[in-house]
Amino acid sequence: MRLLFFIGSLGTGGAEKQISQLAYGLAKINHQVFVVTVYPGGQNWEWLKKHRSVTLISLFSNKNKTMPGVFYQLCMGIFRLHKIVIKENVDVVYSALYMSNLLAWFALRGINNVKLIWGIRASNMKLNWKRFVPFYVCSKLSSGVDMIIVNSKAGLEYHKLNGYRSPDDVVVPNGIDTDKFKFNNDYRIKLRSEWGCSAQVKLIGIVGRLDPMKDHQTFLYAAEKLSKERNDAYFICVGDGPEKYKQELLCLTEELGLSDRIIWAGKRTDTPAVYSALDIAISSSAWGEGFPNVIGEAMSCGIPCVVTDVGDSAWVVADTGFIIQSNQPIQLADACKKILDLTHDQYKDLSSNSRHRIKSEFTIINSVISTEKALMRCLN
Repeated sequence: MRLLFFIGSLGTGGAEKQISQLAYGLAKINHQVFVVTVYPGGQNWEWLKKHRSVTLISLFSNKNKTMPGVFYQLCMGIFRLHKIVIKENVDVVYSALYMSNLLAWFALRGINNVKLIWGIRASNMKLNWKRFVPFYVCSKLSSGVDMIIVNSKAGLEYHKLNGYRSPDDVVVPNGIDTDKFKFNNDYRIKLRSEWGCSAQVKLIGIVGRLDPMKDHQTFLYAAEKLSKERNDAYFICVGDGPEKYKQELLCLTEELGLSDRIIWAGKRTDTPAVYSALDIAISSSAWGEGFPNVIGEAMSCGIPCVVTDVGDSAWVVADTGFIIQSNQPIQLADACKKILDLTHDQYKDLSSNSRHRIKSEFTIINSVISTEKALMRCLN
């Protein structure tokens, strides 16, 4: 099978990582794989480039920063993608994210015998107008797409409710690299030392960009409650975001009297070490999650999770952690306390069960095989 993935870029992000892993995994089982982006570069671009099994193509060498220039590149990008599909004689085009899905639909006009698959990787997102426009247009065009692959059950249901229709649709959960994401005690000791946390400290962390959908406020209010009940509970936020929003969170931290109990670690690339340093991983998201990679990665490292019932978080965690409602700091604090109150053996069992669930249900190879089956079904 000659397969072309199309996505805006291969920078930092869950969708970008998953597309890269799928492309690499399918190339390893002898499919001819092309990955086309609008612009080159990014950590996932470099990762694929290093492995050399996938053909990387960018439509433009750099981004035009003016509105007329961006509009020109979008229009010209459709034409260039059209030519690449013909030149490389691909069987399937698999695009991901709303704007890329829209551009791919236009690019395949006039080309016969090429299947178009849209990848959707979110659920109930709150969209600004720049994202709402392609989201809405895609809903009107979706009946003309051969297949839609969604990475979460919640995402599939949400998009169906919002008018997305295709002849076929399938849920393929994200895949976690369980060889990369595993507990490492040396990492734990080193990173905790860097953060000034002793072995006795119970470190509770949230990993993800600073964004309202991640609801760091609920995490902070829960931290305030828990800090009054547990002297050994400390908290960490790993990730970065807009300066204005970051300052709002820092001000709230001071108001709650948490300045000496919380670490703002900023963006980190050594995420296996970050998870290994934690005792509990939190996902307090209020909306928008599909399949949250950070939950799967933390569980793969054997870190028990407390998550809100948003997207497929509850499905991923199942009985290996605690599920709470969104915007409920008291529930969040109480769930964390239940984990902290476990005996050593009970915590060890919960940790082992967390990793086992990811290894049995949500590995990269599972994702690659499920994607291959879906693609072959679409072709046949």
